Amino acid sequence: MSSPVRIIFYSFAEGAALHEEGSYRLWVLNHSSAALWCLYEEHGLGVRLVTAYADHFKLSLKQAKVDVDNVLSVFEKSGLLSERPAPRPQPRVPVLKSPATSSQVPARKVPPCWHKTYQLAGVSWKISSTDVDVAEKWFDCFVHLETNLASTDLHYDLIESSSGWMLTGPDESVGGLAEEEVLPWMLTMLFAELCKRQPHQLLLHAATLCRDGRLLLLPGESAFGKSTLAAALATHGWKLYSDELAPLNPETLTVAPFLLPAGIKSRSLSALQSYYPDLTAQAACRRADGQLVRYLATSQISLAAPDANPAPVAALIFPRYRPDAVTCLTRLTPLQALERLAQTGSSERPLRSIDVEALLALAGQRPCWSLDYCNLEEAIKEVSTAWSLC
Repeated sequence: MSSPVRIIFYSFAEGAALHEEGSYRLWVLNHSSAALWCLYEEHGLGVRLVTAYADHFKLSLKQAKVDVDNVLSVFEKSGLLSERPAPRPQPRVPVLKSPATSSQVPARKVPPCWHKTYQLAGVSWKISSTDVDVAEKWFDCFVHLETNLASTDLHYDLIESSSGWMLTGPDESVGGLAEEEVLPWMLTMLFAELCKRQPHQLLLHAATLCRDGRLLLLPGESAFGKSTLAAALATHGWKLYSDELAPLNPETLTVAPFLLPAGIKSRSLSALQSYYPDLTAQAACRRADGQLVRYLATSQISLAAPDANPAPVAALIFPRYRPDAVTCLTRLTPLQALERLAQTGSSERPLRSIDVEALLALAGQRPCWSLDYCNLEEAIKEVSTAWSLC
């Protein structure tokens, strides 16, 4: 028999947050839903709950029953009233596999002749390749991470064969890759390893930029335009701290650089052409999901130093590119900001109390805006306006 799920209640501006202990789940409640949850914990289900709710909000019993039934239906669908947690959705970042994936490392026909070592977020790795020219072209976007360490935490081999390229990492091998697929697969493997080695950080799905020693966080789901906006801001006096993932220290609300190469999707090329005239000359790479991306070379974009000190988050802007939108910056209430943070997603590991408290602090103690945009120049002006108020 399963143990009852423990739900922790966090009081918050205009409402509350609920966290299922030992999970990644976070629910955001408005004032009436938060009040109902407290009354439910005190009175349980049934007539007493409806009566208490009616007394609390000065409602008729008929109206109170309608409101209570509606909210309880939402609670039930979310798994909040069950002894078993609701089914966990699929991770936001898929684990990508190719038909040729194997756990066995192939025998080397040609020994690697190109070797370089890199370091980021306290993790070091070595990449070896059987083709010097191709490897130099691939890893032009890794130059800022180069190091001369004699030993490393991870090792990756790239070996050319008649059936394509074989990429071997610490736990898996992927074969039959075309040249344009190698770099995205390398980054997929590396991203997963780096995330696993940040157990104490809260990994937010966000781009991060630094100015005046403080950070602007751009949380957003895939295809919301956060990377495009971040790349444009990096040509206007901002230093890029992260393109896709922001490792937040939940105790200090600071973020350290996480500067894996910035990937620009094909649909963003025209918007960024004036900022990065050489971007279209970069080789197009094909990710395992079929998307074509171009990775900005280190020399093309303004980056923070990979070993720069963690900087404090000063503000959050939730961007969303919409081609038919009027560019609009809107100040969010703390509850609205918390809802957006919960929707955007974070670490795939279970959230701890300190992680939840960090999310509440970001939403409740930092200025937050939403930004719908269709034009980058207009978006940059709106970001400057918001930043001047921080």
